[in-house]
Amino acid sequence: MIINDAMTIHPTGDKVAKFDYLFHEEKYRLDAVYQQCDVMISHVSPLSEWKQFLEMYGFDSDQASRDPNYSMNHVSLQGYRAFYCFDGKEYLENGSMTHWIFGHTHQNFSRTYQRENGKEIEIVCNSIGAPKKNKESDFKIKVIEV
Repeated sequence: MIINDAMTIHPTGDKVAKFDYLFHEEKYRLDAVYQQCDVMISHVSPLSEWKQFLEMYGFDSDQASRDPNYSMNHVSLQGYRAFYCFDGKEYLENGSMTHWIFGHTHQNFSRTYQRENGKEIEIVCNSIGAPKKNKESDFKIKVIEV
């Protein structure tokens, strides 16, 4: 009932799950490793903030200030983006990882998350893209040296 995420991210899907249902189902796995790893890997992003999606999908704040339809229709602000993340702040703040890699969005992305104690974690969406939409030459994987 909970897999094929396309059925859960769209309001018209016949199997509607809460935003964080899968997170709660898998939380015990994160709890077991987040303080003992250098690299954390998850299906979706541990950052549940719109800022991340604005950056990932190239939101232009100057254009938004000139054109009200731009914000309303921009892909980064669509409601289903919430299903591409979970609130992982407790893991980011208290974990031992230096990198957190996720996928799901089919949009390569990298940013630095600064913990309250000043230490940094590299957050990377390291996906190969959507195979049906991209050409083979578009697939790029970022190599991360730890």
